[in-house]
Amino acid sequence: MRVALRALKESGVEFVVFLSSFIILTDIHEVDPSDIVPWEHAQVEIALEEIYGSSGYVTVRPAFCASHLLHEKQAILRGQVRLPNPDATFDFISSEDIGHVTGTILVNGAQERIVRLLGPETMTLREAVRTVGHALGKEVQVTSITRGEAAAQMEAAGMPPAMIQWHLHNVIDRAGWYLESPEALIARENIQRYAQHPPQRLQQWVESNLAKFLE
Repeated sequence: MRVALRALKESGVEFVVFLSSFIILTDIHEVDPSDIVPWEHAQVEIALEEIYGSSGYVTVRPAFCASHLLHEKQAILRGQVRLPNPDATFDFISSEDIGHVTGTILVNGAQERIVRLLGPETMTLREAVRTVGHALGKEVQVTSITRGEAAAQMEAAGMPPAMIQWHLHNVIDRAGWYLESPEALIARENIQRYAQHPPQRLQQWVESNLAKFLE
């Protein structure tokens, strides 16, 4: 994104808030390229550092977005969701909370260059899917599938091979690992700190976004 960032800088944009990834848990210059999602975000952060300097941007790093559940909306409506690891645990942060924090920082700035965000509760994918089903008034069966079946399912949906392998690694091999990181404790407080309201729980997010599951 260097070309885009230079264009922003040259056109007079003085301050940027970049939506990055919580799972950059090392120096941005040391992220392994095989860890494709944090690596790609880290490359943008490196470009921001080069073009804007340390005071010209803030990077907001949310963890697992509740909106990821929308990828399963058709399966939820059918009442049958097939996942490679239904018992993987994540934090399901509200997209509205992410927006409130990033908007606040864009207007008011931040004292830190990296602001991490976590949702207020953790639950399994199975529990999260059933939360959506309950809100829709549907009984949803959640079943486990093999790694190969999951890969074929994602390939049929058009996901690139490298992303398929990254996704499976993070849902099966190291699901929820970031929740045990030292950064997690502070990150849980940042929604209240910046947005000045308690973070949305998954049930609240689902109820306010129910129409998106029916589109």
